[in-house]
Amino acid sequence: MTLTPLDPEVVAAHLRPPPLADLARTARRRKRRRWVTGAAAVASTVAAATLALPLGSGHPEPPAITDLPQPRPTQTYTSPPLPSPPRFHRFMTVLDRTTAVSFGQTGCAVVVQLTTDSGRTWTTPGGPPPLADCNPSTDVPFEQTVLDAATYRVAIAGRGWFTTDAGRTWTPAPADREVGAFPPGRPDTTLECESGCDRPRAVDPDTGGLLTLRTDPPFKQYREADWADPDTIWVVEKETPNSGRKLRAARSNDRGRTWSEPFDLPLKHGGNLVPTGPRKAYFERLTSTGMDLYRTDNGGQDWTWRTLPMESPIGVTQTATGELIVLAGVLAGMDGWVSTDRGKTFTGPATIPLSRPSSGGLGRGLAYGTDSEKTTQVYDGTGWYEIPPPR
Repeated sequence: MTLTPLDPEVVAAHLRPPPLADLARTARRRKRRRWVTGAAAVASTVAAATLALPLGSGHPEPPAITDLPQPRPTQTYTSPPLPSPPRFHRFMTVLDRTTAVSFGQTGCAVVVQLTTDSGRTWTTPGGPPPLADCNPSTDVPFEQTVLDAATYRVAIAGRGWFTTDAGRTWTPAPADREVGAFPPGRPDTTLECESGCDRPRAVDPDTGGLLTLRTDPPFKQYREADWADPDTIWVVEKETPNSGRKLRAARSNDRGRTWSEPFDLPLKHGGNLVPTGPRKAYFERLTSTGMDLYRTDNGGQDWTWRTLPMESPIGVTQTATGELIVLAGVLAGMDGWVSTDRGKTFTGPATIPLSRPSSGGLGRGLAYGTDSEKTTQVYDGTGWYEIPPPR
């Protein structure tokens, strides 16, 4: 992902609510997608209501994985203490309401810190080696993948680095490696196919290298690839303009070793897939009046449909216990809605005020947003929780 400091003119432009069509693909549960909206620092009370919404019309055991992990590189870089990054260069990956990883950019270096106590304390700033040939005034592109609270892959200008101790020591990530099936995945992350790809890739949890499959899914180009659970992957074919046919998807219940036949999604273009299990998924589309939410319980053979009338909806996610969360952005901050009956009715909104423009996204079972002061608010369906940034 390319991270760019906030430009005052761009921020000013976003003080107006962005077009819903622009938000449809950019704000979700993903590790790298973020949305932007304006917010005034005003007091807001939590109002409770229930919306009744109209209803429209075997997971096999995976085969044994025999691929051996690649040996870890012996070269290790121990990070010296690094300064905290500038305020507008910080991005947060939220794992739960107490655990978050802060990624920042300062000059030619990436700075990483971890909290496990809701931001009360943070680890000492550390990071991979700074780029040798780099102009400190130039924005350095980098991507981050969080495997767990202490294990991350960071790619700086295309060079991959890997840590298993929350950023204290780093090893260079090896070259891509082909495997019969991916290691177990984490449901709230995507595979390395964020902006489209020719084949899905996963991060090797032992080395930080990228893994590709011996048997690719049944498409030539992909719009996205997502984990639904540790064994199940759903992929969406890249849109073909003016093709006249619906979007297509496929799924694997054995981490990519075998794939289903392609099946149709509800729309011809746009929308966003949110898989939640081996045969269950949601498909969301923002409209001028709210959100159209489609659901399948049989692997895409049939889809039911509902319209969610929330103001400025952003996206949906599902908790581990099955509650459906909808995040909505309003000028006063963010609204959180929750459903315990798979979208038939919703309770909310629970509103959190945010100061000035804000960014955020959705993880598995939670929504989060960061305001201009870089304080992150996390919503898990029961309420909002604050994670202040490193100081």
